[in-house]
Amino acid sequence: MGKLILVILLAISPVYSKIKRPKFNSLNKLQIKIFNIEKKIFKITNDLENLETNLEKKNKAYLESLSSKRMIEDKLVEYKTIVNNEKEQLQLKINKTQKSFRHTLLNDVDENDYPKNILGRKMLKNILKKDLDMFYQGKFRLIELGKEIVSLKDNFLEHIKTENQLIELMNMMEKEKKQLADNYYKQKKKKKKWKLKFNKLKTKLVIGKEQKKSRKILEKFASPLEEFADLNYSNKGITFKYKGINQVLASRPGKIVYSGKLSTYGNVVIIDHGKSTRSVVLGNFNIKIKKGEKVEKGDVLGYTTKKNDGKLYFEVRKKDKAQKTILFMDGKFISRNKKV
Repeated sequence: MGKLILVILLAISPVYSKIKRPKFNSLNKLQIKIFNIEKKIFKITNDLENLETNLEKKNKAYLESLSSKRMIEDKLVEYKTIVNNEKEQLQLKINKTQKSFRHTLLNDVDENDYPKNILGRKMLKNILKKDLDMFYQGKFRLIELGKEIVSLKDNFLEHIKTENQLIELMNMMEKEKKQLADNYYKQKKKKKKWKLKFNKLKTKLVIGKEQKKSRKILEKFASPLEEFADLNYSNKGITFKYKGINQVLASRPGKIVYSGKLSTYGNVVIIDHGKSTRSVVLGNFNIKIKKGEKVEKGDVLGYTTKKNDGKLYFEVRKKDKAQKTILFMDGKFISRNKKV
């Protein structure tokens, strides 16, 4: 019994392997791909926002460092000017005052001098002593300024080091930002590609279902455009999306009953196919036929005028009532037209 089951399984396995999976699986796969790409785009967007915020912070820190460095430079110039201008003059004053002070001390040894002169020398000595104290304080202040200059120089060098680090970091972040931006546009391009595939496949599947309903309809219409990028349809007509200049064709044999302009919608051609059936072509195209002319299927009615993207509306009418045109179309007309 087990051998029999094995033989049956081996016999049907090649047949089973050739069975195609339902089309909706393909749609699901495309949806999953699009969803995963959208997740990547979302993450990249967040990363870009965070990176941009960090870049702004680093740039702010860099500008603050530059401002502080300029203030330090101004202080350094100011202090150096003070030190250079006062140092030499102060030393000369100290030397001169010390000399005068020593001279006064030497004259103090004369005990036979008049009291008035002794008092004058004493007063002069006190004045010279005060001057020396003041000059030494000035010298001490210059020494302190020198220390401050050394500290400012160290601070200045620290700012330069910080700025260099910030510049290096910002350059790295800019490179990362560029990589993220490139990846963002790459993922957007992928999403667009898979979205187009998804929409095209979905349109084919939906139209395929509609075509099953239309098997009893004998009057089949060809596409008014040989090539088109995409289409949308409703319970009435079909809107074809195209690129560039294309021929607008008659979908079935018939007679032109109207050829001209229709308000702001563009030009319109109406063909009577008999049995109360008419087709309407509406859009921006140059009409090349006139009312009363007879046309065959595939005859040129005119040419689209849009050099870039454009739309052409097509509708089937019975007894002056718009029909669900997609049911009247050849089920394979989409697959026969390659994507522009």
